Amino acid sequence: MRDIVEEVVGAGRVADIIAHCLGVRAGEISAKRNLMCPFHDDSTPSLSIDPDRGLFHCFGCKRKGGLLNLIVLTQPPADLAEAADWLRRWLSSEPARNSKTTWFARLLRDAQAHALRRDSWLTELLDEIGASHAALTRLSGGAFPKDTYGPNRVVLPAFDPNGQLVGLSCRSSRSEPHESHDTHKWTIGKNGLLGGALLASATSKTTCLLCAGDSDLLVATTVAPELLSTSFACGETFPPEFASVFRDRRVVIAYDGDSAGREGAAGAVSALSDVSTDVRVLEWPATWLAGSADADLRAYVSDHDADQFKRLVNRAPHAPMGFVDSLYANSEEDWADVLWIARADRPEFPLHALEVAGLREYVEAETRSVQVPVDLPAMMVLAAISAAIGSKVEVFVCDSYTEQANLYVLIVAATGERKSPIFEHASHPLRLWEQQQIKELSVPRRIALRNVEVCLERIKKTQTRAAGDNVEKAAKAMRELEELEYELAALWAKVPVDPTVLCDNVTAENVATLLDERGGSMAAFSDEGTIISNAVRYSNQGGDAKIENLLKAYGGEEIRVNRGSRGPDSIKRPCLTLAACVQPVFLETLRSSKVMRGRGLLARCYVIAPRSLVGWRHSGLDPVPQKLRQQYHDLIYSLAELPCPRNDQKEYIRHRVSLSSESLELRAAYQDEVEKALREGGDLVEIVDWANKAVGRAVRTAALLHFTRLVGQSEPWKQPIGPEVMAAAIDISRYAAPHYLHAMGLFSGSSAVKHARVILDWLSRHDYPATFLRADLYESRRRSFGDETKHMDEGLDELRQRGYIRSITVERKGSSGRHPSERSKWALNPKVCTQNPKNSAPGRSLDSLDSKSKSTDDDTPHQEVL
Repeated sequence: MRDIVEEVVGAGRVADIIAHCLGVRAGEISAKRNLMCPFHDDSTPSLSIDPDRGLFHCFGCKRKGGLLNLIVLTQPPADLAEAADWLRRWLSSEPARNSKTTWFARLLRDAQAHALRRDSWLTELLDEIGASHAALTRLSGGAFPKDTYGPNRVVLPAFDPNGQLVGLSCRSSRSEPHESHDTHKWTIGKNGLLGGALLASATSKTTCLLCAGDSDLLVATTVAPELLSTSFACGETFPPEFASVFRDRRVVIAYDGDSAGREGAAGAVSALSDVSTDVRVLEWPATWLAGSADADLRAYVSDHDADQFKRLVNRAPHAPMGFVDSLYANSEEDWADVLWIARADRPEFPLHALEVAGLREYVEAETRSVQVPVDLPAMMVLAAISAAIGSKVEVFVCDSYTEQANLYVLIVAATGERKSPIFEHASHPLRLWEQQQIKELSVPRRIALRNVEVCLERIKKTQTRAAGDNVEKAAKAMRELEELEYELAALWAKVPVDPTVLCDNVTAENVATLLDERGGSMAAFSDEGTIISNAVRYSNQGGDAKIENLLKAYGGEEIRVNRGSRGPDSIKRPCLTLAACVQPVFLETLRSSKVMRGRGLLARCYVIAPRSLVGWRHSGLDPVPQKLRQQYHDLIYSLAELPCPRNDQKEYIRHRVSLSSESLELRAAYQDEVEKALREGGDLVEIVDWANKAVGRAVRTAALLHFTRLVGQSEPWKQPIGPEVMAAAIDISRYAAPHYLHAMGLFSGSSAVKHARVILDWLSRHDYPATFLRADLYESRRRSFGDETKHMDEGLDELRQRGYIRSITVERKGSSGRHPSERSKWALNPKVCTQNPKNSAPGRSLDSLDSKSKSTDDDTPHQEVL
């Protein structure tokens, strides 16, 4: 063995052999020059070479030895004797690459064998990356444990354009001390190499997802195994020699969202456009890019779920020549400042306002469970509280001013928004309490009503005698009738009030009768909006007086009632709680109804138009914890049991609660705020009817929160409403104002501004994409534009003039024999999502409440109420 080494040294071939073993040029081997060590992640050259004697020594991993030792470490020979034989053959034939590739194949087989063991360190390393064992196996990868070739490593093969295995790409753990977590490679030469399932991609008909690095490749293969993913081991510079591999394939380029990724995407599009007609560039959501420190595939998957990533891949736009340049010439420096449009955004319900009453956790759990906007359960919980105690409480504001505690809630929700389960869950404790009351009073009520019926029958027979010809008998009968009338009145007074609390299908005219039967208090809950639709229908038929009962039952004004056998009477202080849902298409009827709005019925309502979550929901089940459900049940039940005496007319003697001095100051400040907003040019100038009742609604809401907060305490009405409760109620009132504006279609500004707001709403629903097609916008929002493209173009032009967007023309390659076509495309100013705090993405109720449900990119049109 020493003879062959001396022969090599004497022939001056040591540098050539070392260069061959290390995969570098012979010119790089000079006397005692330090090189990058291939045996560990070497950040600085630490491998010392002595070409004169054929010795090597690494000051990092401490490997050292002579020429034969180097051959054993880097080539197929397994021991020194085989290394000597290999060296003799090399001197005679000087093999170029075959031996090196054989060594890589042997290393890869060893790495695959290690991966099959699924050691704990490998599981931890894959978890750190966000990948799975299945993805590593699918990509023909493996792993090396610590000290085999440095730290713990995940290993992937690397191929040349001919499909030849010519290298390994390795990634070590971030937690390894003194080691870089950057990808380390053993390769032949410096040509571009492709990591991953290159050979499979040459024959597969599925999507080829081109990533920037090994981690992105592993993560993409983990979350989307049905997509055939490949990754570049040479970073984001596409090697043109690989273009033929993707001939006639659908290629999606998923490079990083930074400047290097954009440049790499442009180069890849240029190289691939001649071999594939379906080249696409993945568009990362602008809102995510603005808030993400690492704008790469791995970070996106960490922030989102697998389905959202797949939708992003499937929605990737075509990328013909010049597309990427126009797409990414989009830095903030290239854009002028935006002239902002004051938007009437619909905010989410302020959940912090429910913390003072201990209701936030239940509402959050209900939102996650049913997967609805948080507004829906929050408002229905307030309505349920109002139904439980609204007729038992009043708020003393000043000597001449008191407020009842009942609310009118009108929710705008389309079919399929899961409003029925929310209505059912919110009202369930009331129905149970109602059933208990009916059971307890059924027998006494039946007895009392039977006594009334008997008395009525006696009156009827006595009237017959009084109408007879015998004067004496007639006079006696008249005296009996007078006594029977007094007896009947006494019997009516003994009839227990109908304990039914809730009703649904009722007309506005029948409200008075039902209120009378229930002692002046009732709640109408309708998930289909029956009571509202009935009121509109009858009022449109000329019966505007029909809604008089609804108006009076809100403010406690006296209602005259025809009691039939009991004669006309009145309900002194009626109290109705109303909660109903209407379809978005019904809004136009409400807007145009002079009676509904002109008489002030809508002005009395919390009109809430939550953003739809249709298309954003997931298939998982997350039931409300039994503890929270029971707490809510006990709360409503306790409120319904709140003791409240009645007078002789069976009307509640209401508990009067006052406002603390701090709460009075908050109320006065809010009154001034509303008054200023009603001046010309103010935010509320177009909803004067609603705004005039905003402060009163806030006071009512504060009373409900106050009693909920003190439930279980004795005589809670003796404690004044505190400032934290009043502030929470005011926040709810502020939240409701833009919802009423939106529902009524009342936006200040020209027609162009109104259409521009429609476009901004559509853009926000899609997380403010960097670019969008005019055709896609019109297809999704054509009804909002009245099926008129000119209205959409007015809005686009308004946004263009204000600096929101600018037009970009993209030529698409047609099929053979066809002329290229042009599609109108617009680029979005990145400042829209990075500098305007009002432009937050919609539909985040689930995201903010459920860590499992990340933000999403929707490709389905949402319901709109404009």
